[in-house]
Amino acid sequence: MFDEKEIAAYRGISAPRDLRDKVLSSCTAETTKRFDLRRMTRMVSSIAACLLLATVLTTYAFGSFDAPRVSVSDRVLNEQSSLTFTEQDHGIAVAMYREVPVTTVPLTFDGHATLRVSGGVMDVIEDGEILYSGTEYTTDGKTLVHWTVSGDETSQVLAMTVIGRFKTETIVLRFDDSNDCWIVSRETND
Repeated sequence: MFDEKEIAAYRGISAPRDLRDKVLSSCTAETTKRFDLRRMTRMVSSIAACLLLATVLTTYAFGSFDAPRVSVSDRVLNEQSSLTFTEQDHGIAVAMYREVPVTTVPLTFDGHATLRVSGGVMDVIEDGEILYSGTEYTTDGKTLVHWTVSGDETSQVLAMTVIGRFKTETIVLRFDDSNDCWIVSRETND
């Protein structure tokens, strides 16, 4: 297509010296970048908005998904703590005329959890009536549970497993013969 003479002639053409120097100097000189305040403000605002959103969502999630509040006869049962409980601590009648006496421990749960008992029966009470009776129940909100155990179970350690969204706890019920009372403990499962 092109002749060898034309290619050699084209390669022999050069730009004027001052034009060549201008082009080469513009390529080697660094242009200073301007500080753009608007761009920087938008970037910092975006990062702050993301951090604020993450903080709000985390606070909401842990606030509503935390372990439920537990109370025994209107006394709060904190994590890793114990309370004593006698029949005089609540207004529930104990049937003493039966062959085997029965004790009912009223527990109030406030939050979301699945409850399972290893001994006895739990009755979920709503508006003074039994809503559910059995060994496993899922609560959501404020729930009154009567944990009923018979007198022949006083030698056993009874457990209620409380399965929350993020952790599992155990409420342990054991009878103290020396003080003639029940001890209710809340323990975190690891």
